[in-house]
Amino acid sequence: MLPVLHVAAALLNFTMILVTGKPVFSIPFKSLKDVVDARELLPAVRWESKKVAS
Repeated sequence: MLPVLHVAAALLNFTMILVTGKPVFSIPFKSLKDVVDARELLPAVRWESKKVAS
């Protein structure tokens, strides 16, 4: 089951698209390749931040 806030955000975004023609919340990814690239970079960023903190 979806969390209540996710459903509320989706409804708000859909309503704003109908009213203004622009979404309230924008998705930072333009293509599926961007999502895959971000998933590959995420572990590297986590390791770098741990090295700096040590």
